Amino acid sequence: MSRPNIRSVLVLACLAVSLCCAACGSSKSGNQAADTPSASSSTGVTSSGANVAAASAVLAKLAPGSAAPFPVTQPLAKPLPAGTKFGFMECDDGQCAQFAQILQQAVKLLGAQLTIVKAEQAASSEQSAMSSIIAQKPAGVIVAGVAPDAIQPQLNELGKLHIPVVSVGLVDASRYGIAFDPGANPVYNLDDGYAEAAWVVVHQPAPNVVFYYTPEVPFSAYVEKGFDSEMKTLCPSCTVRNVDLPIADYETTAPSLVVNDLQAHPDTNAAIFALAEAEVGLPSALKTAGLHTTVTGTGPPPAVWDYIKSGKITSGITTDSRLPLYLDLDVLARLVTHEPLAAGEQNLLSGTFPPPYAVIDQKSATFDPQVGWAAYPDLEQLFAKLWSK
Repeated sequence: MSRPNIRSVLVLACLAVSLCCAACGSSKSGNQAADTPSASSSTGVTSSGANVAAASAVLAKLAPGSAAPFPVTQPLAKPLPAGTKFGFMECDDGQCAQFAQILQQAVKLLGAQLTIVKAEQAASSEQSAMSSIIAQKPAGVIVAGVAPDAIQPQLNELGKLHIPVVSVGLVDASRYGIAFDPGANPVYNLDDGYAEAAWVVVHQPAPNVVFYYTPEVPFSAYVEKGFDSEMKTLCPSCTVRNVDLPIADYETTAPSLVVNDLQAHPDTNAAIFALAEAEVGLPSALKTAGLHTTVTGTGPPPAVWDYIKSGKITSGITTDSRLPLYLDLDVLARLVTHEPLAAGEQNLLSGTFPPPYAVIDQKSATFDPQVGWAAYPDLEQLFAKLWSK
């Protein structure tokens, strides 16, 4: 099994982590669940001090059938100019190839054209791909699965040409001159940690938890911060350990590192991952070691969805992977036609809109693992109405 590169993990995890859980119930971010009961309440507090009632109220808003309202309600004021062309830099990763397919379907609904330029893993190839896109003078550009520092010169050139750029999964994207990213606000990463903490409290009445984070992935620190903070709120007496799981160990030695850690701490009953990608290969390692630890993480890739469907991993926390790409196109269309972003898009940028997000277990994992969970099964029809002439 090949080891994923940093961009692969960023692409897989950012969709679920960066868009994550603004709906997931912490008053800390000022989002939808600000009325969640406080953990200081005596109602629903177990003998271990865990406030299961408060945690359950959070998870109730993350049931697969309780997606947030559709984020965009304002149709485009006018159609795109004939022949409008957008560019997409496709990174050297299977997930980026899936993005390209989704975007190709979406631009047909929008009435635009899409030029796709593939890049290899090297920064020089990414820069060359971006330069190739710029040479075609697109009306707008979409990037995903790339470290923005690597293409900063090309982003600067696009800015000088007044060609808007949107992205998927880049925290704090505006600092690079990127006009829109649905998950750019770090508050969503904090909220993801809050959701994981609520999940632990509900599924382990006396939690003794290890949280595995990956320092090479910037948003992992936000998820960790949110998790630790919410665990102190929901269960002040619970034990939480934080363990560094380097990205270089994903899909290689990560399962054995996790098993060794759990064996060294036999009282641990829940393992939480900032990035579910790190769980690839874990079920067989746990089985061999005779461990039965409760496991969840954010942004499961197809392999982990298979584990969840078969009951080998307890659950996963996810968002609809198609939505950010459609939103990116909608934003580009509004920028090209010189109209303001829709209210939901503006709220996504400010961190006040609750994106669709769900906790999926074996019972609710009824979808194709290669496609993932769909918050809005009629997504194409909803955007087609917005984009109709």
